[in-house]
Amino acid sequence: MYKSRKKNESALLNALKELANSYKSRISTYDFGPSFAIGTDENNTYVFFSKVGQNQTIDLCVPISKIKKCYINAESHTVTRNKHAEMITDKLELVFEPKDKSLAPCRFEFFNSDERFQPNGERLLAQKWETLVNGQLRKVAV
Repeated sequence: MYKSRKKNESALLNALKELANSYKSRISTYDFGPSFAIGTDENNTYVFFSKVGQNQTIDLCVPISKIKKCYINAESHTVTRNKHAEMITDKLELVFEPKDKSLAPCRFEFFNSDERFQPNGERLLAQKWETLVNGQLRKVAV
């Protein structure tokens, strides 16, 4: 399992580096989720995202200078069993709201219940990157 995870992480990191190269950038900070990698370049100019799905690979790039704010969108529903309510996460994504209101927000999907049964650390990663990006946005605004 360890070798399989490391091989998957290596492939995701390579995809992230290739994406950054296409923007003439180099990845300096990055993290891995179960099926994705997220990172930023040396100058914190872009946020890169690469996700490998069952039938597709998703590569996204968001220029930080074009973003108004970054936030976490969590979709969930409640299931009641034996008079006990339990919250089930359906989707967890990092949303980048653009400064230009005519553009749609860019979404990095960290977790989707259609792909995996339950989240495994994605919420903490989303919170970390929300804080990192919003911190960078405050620096750019100053």
